[in-house]
Parts: sequence; C-alpha cells; structure tokens
Amino acid sequence: MADTTYGMFIFKQRLTCSFISYMKMFAKDFSTTRVTNLSKNIQTKPPNVLVYFSNDEHIKNKSYLIKLLDECLPRNRYVVYPLSLDRMKSDPWMDNCGLLVIPKATDEDKSQLDYVEEYLHNGGSVLNFSVELSKHLEISTKTNADATNTNVVAGEHVVSLNSLHTSDEYNSFICPHDSKSVLACDMEGAQQGACVALKHKWKINGSILHCSLPLLQYCEKFDESPAVINIVRYLLKNIGLQTDICSADVQHNLSPTYLYCHEPQLMYQFINDLKLTSRGSTIKGGSLSIEFLEYTKTNNDIANNERHVRVIYSPDDKQLISTFNIAQYRNALTANKFGKIVLYSDIVTSTMDVADLLVSRLYGVNEFCVTCIARQQTKGRGRGGNKWLSPPGTAMMSFVFSLPLISYLGERLPILQHMMTVAVVHCIRSLPGLSDLSLGVKWPNDIYYDSSVKIGGVLVRSTLYRDVCVATIGCGVNVDNPHPTQCINELIRLVGKSQSLSCEEVLARAISVLECLVEEFQREGPEPFLSLYYKYWIHSGQKVRVQVGDGCFVDAEIIGIDEFGFLRVVDSQSNAASPKIITLQPDDNSFDMMKNMIAMKLTK
Repeated sequence: MADTTYGMFIFKQRLTCSFISYMKMFAKDFSTTRVTNLSKNIQTKPPNVLVYFSNDEHIKNKSYLIKLLDECLPRNRYVVYPLSLDRMKSDPWMDNCGLLVIPKATDEDKSQLDYVEEYLHNGGSVLNFSVELSKHLEISTKTNADATNTNVVAGEHVVSLNSLHTSDEYNSFICPHDSKSVLACDMEGAQQGACVALKHKWKINGSILHCSLPLLQYCEKFDESPAVINIVRYLLKNIGLQTDICSADVQHNLSPTYLYCHEPQLMYQFINDLKLTSRGSTIKGGSLSIEFLEYTKTNNDIANNERHVRVIYSPDDKQLISTFNIAQYRNALTANKFGKIVLYSDIVTSTMDVADLLVSRLYGVNEFCVTCIARQQTKGRGRGGNKWLSPPGTAMMSFVFSLPLISYLGERLPILQHMMTVAVVHCIRSLPGLSDLSLGVKWPNDIYYDSSVKIGGVLVRSTLYRDVCVATIGCGVNVDNPHPTQCINELIRLVGKSQSLSCEEVLARAISVLECLVEEFQREGPEPFLSLYYKYWIHSGQKVRVQVGDGCFVDAEIIGIDEFGFLRVVDSQSNAASPKIITLQPDDNSFDMMKNMIAMKLTK
C-alpha cells in the first residue's frame, strides 16, 4: 500500500489496509439522520471582507485601509483580511468572501484580474477603485452593451473633501458625470476631478461597484476626515453590506474576571497551585499580567485593560455578576473533574490570552484543569491566525487541562480538536427532541449546520513539560445570536422545536462530554471515539481534488481519519488491490471541503 503524507510534523506509524476497512465500515451517511433541508431559508453569506493588495504593496497601506474598513463596518458582523496575489492563486477564498475590495491594480499583477472575473461569475461582490479592472471588464456607460445593468451611484450622498484629486481618465471611462452623478467633490465644489461611482450587475449573480476615489490616498488620515468614512460606508451599504452599528458592535471597556469553583477547597488549591501569596497576588508573563483580588464592594466594577486582568473571587462563593448564570452552568455540568474551576469575563480580549498565562504558571502541577469563559471577546482567535467573531450570544471558552504524555491520547494529541467538535455536536443532539438536528462536524475543526452554515469552531494548542502535556482548547459556537450567519436556537425553532439553549448549558454539557471522550480514549484507544465521530461528520464518501503542486491535481475519495485525526483519502486512479492512500494534515494547508478542493503543501 502506497502512503503519502502532506502537511507538517509526521510522527506516526503506517496503518494497515484493515484500518481502512474499519473506517469505511463506520462511515455512515450523515444525511440519513437529517430533517428537511432548511439551508435555503438560512442566511449563509460569509462575513469575510477581503482586500486585495499586490505582493509588493507597502505594509502601511495595508494596515491603514483595513483599519478604515473596520471603522466602517459592524465589528461583530464582518472580519476584514488582506488578500495577496499569491494567496489569491493558491487559497480557496472565493466561497468564504462576502466582498472583495480592489484598491488598485498594477501592470505586474494582471493575472489577478482573471480571478476577480471568476469571482464575479460565481456571484461575488466587488468594490473596485482600480481603473485597470474597469477597463479589463469593459464596464462603462459608454462601452457596456447592456445599459440596463449599469447605474450611476450618486445624488443623495454628496460630500466635500479637502484637495480631492481623482483620475480624470477613470471618471471619463466609467461614466460622464454632471452635478447629479457626483459622489464627492472638493471643498470648492469643482466638478473637475470629482468622485463618481458606477454600479454594474455582472451577468446573472455578480455585482461590482466602481468608484474613482483614490482610496489609498485618503485611508492614511481617514480619522481626520469623517467624509472619507461616510463615502466608504455609503459604498459598502450600496454593494449590499450591513453598515448600521448596533449596541453590540460598540467597543466597551474590558470587564473584571470572576473566579468560580465548585467547592471552596478547589479555590484554595487553585490559588496555591498558582503560588499566590498575600504579598504577591499578581502573575506576569509577556505583555499580560493577572491580579487576583478577594471580592469587596469597591473592587467589583474595576475595568481591566489589554495588559492587566483583575480576577475577583469570593471565598463564600457569591454570585458576583448577573450576566453569567453559575447555577445553570453547575446544574448542566456532570463532569467529575473538568469544568469545576471557571474564570468568567463579561468582555475580554481573548480567553486564550488568559489561558496562556495560566498555563505558563501551572507548569509542574501534576493534574489541573481550568475553564476561561467570556460573554464577548474583542480579539478572538481562529485557526491559522484568523480572527474569530465573538459577539454576545456565542458560547466561547478556552479550556486547559493536563494529561500524561505517555498515554493513548498523549501520543495522539492532534485528535483533540476532533474530540471537542464532537463534544459540542453530541451535547446538543443528545438532548430530547434534538437527535435529528442536522448539526455535524467538518474536518478539521468546524461545526456546521446542514453542511452549509458554519455554527462554530475549535482551536487547540499543546505544550509539553517533561512527561506532561498541557492542552489548551479554544471553542466558540453561536448559540443565541442571529449574526453573522445563524445560531443554534434559531435552527431549533426552524425545525419546529420549542426549547432554547443557553451558553452556560452548552458549555457545561460540552465539557462533560469531552471528559467522557478523553477518559474512554485513554482506556480503550481510538476505536470508540471514531465510531461516534463518523456518526456526526459530513464527509462520508466525498470526492475531492487534491492540489499537490502548481497545476497538478489528484482526484481522490475521502475514507476517514486516522487515530491522530489526520484526513485520509484514496487516489481514485490507483489500483484497487493496492490503493494509494494520501494522508492530509490541517497544518499549513488550505481547505475548501464544501467545494471539494484541498490545496496541499508537501513535506518531503
């Protein structure tokens, strides 16, 4: 049997053909347990706004423009990312993009124009400030054959800018302007060099909005010119994005963090493990410090900042904050050890920040577990450095626990992310009346509804200390917020069920299931877990194309995951008697599993 591995960090033995047969045996068709497909009635538009920059674009221009777009959009509905030409060519970005912004195009990267055209053909939306792209697409009131698809955007939003200089070539190409077509002009009201915009419906589904404003020229000092924000926000709204700012999108002060423990002895043990004393109640690491304070009426509402977190605790276990229902959490928690120590924050930068510092302090403690929970994050982290939208209504936590390195799970750490996704799905679908809810796991670390709507995700990191591994599991799942796509409670209502779940309940149940999965894996190995995993995963028998080099593709079929959690596919062209198995790892690779495309990087 030929076995090729793509990805990073290979530290496993070869598997036999019998294991392939085992995985096929458990690869049940997920669709057999689904209710009627409701995804056509659900908002699935992705929240990513991608900004194209040439490979040599100055880093300042990138940061200023992304900051400008962040200022114009609700922070809990969209995430803005840069998109380089290299990534435009290699990453499966098109179906994860709600809007593509083109500030400019240069002669050196004309190939990007073809990708933009393909994106439009597939129904994408583009906000364009590049005359090169307009000419490439031959869009103009003068040259376009189908004038009914082209409209001037102007009239209702005329603003004035200091020293406005736009491209006369661009203006004359996209539309002849008059006083009714001017979107912006200079302070003197001059028509020469005025800013105009043209919206074009591309073929059947796509939409592109052209604007002659030299965006990069103005984004550096946009905070000194509110008119620039108004223009860009107007254009974003016109292309179909939500620009209204609600209370949840307003940046609030970071809140204190509260320590809750199931029993008083757990609190004292935790403080002792952190080596805190009355003279030294602060732990420090890197750019963050955490200060532990016993509750008083005067310190209960002291705000945190990004560099200093205050943890308030009460030895008599008072309910210190109303936004986290500790009683509901404890009632739903059935674990013996997991989830018993909780640090809760109303608003925090990232629960991962707090967890990382705790891990650095708890080195050497033989056995510990801590759960960091937040109602809202301002800088949530996703896989591969991605941002994670973290509005209220999202159940989110960073869960830290230690385990022996020499153990079934300690030797197969990558499978932890799959355990967490299964724990979330199982804790919901095992509730009375919800077994048929079409919630599943997408490899490697996502939670999906009906294979089309992303509901949550998982991020796992591990640290080794002698013979102990400390795992930090970040998890977020949208329980009760209808933005940016859909939430679990709304999905439950769509299938005619009356119950609703709280974030406290989902987190406690998921932690309890995770403890059961970990203990079972340590006792019996991977087989029982894989059986449950295949019950919920959404890739059984899926055909994929694996890109193994520039222009080189392999047609393959997914057959399952191995005991480490790595994806295994069989080359469709290989001999059935001796199939060629390709093992794929999530690290440093790009996936568009819903579109059957995996762009891999080969480690030799």
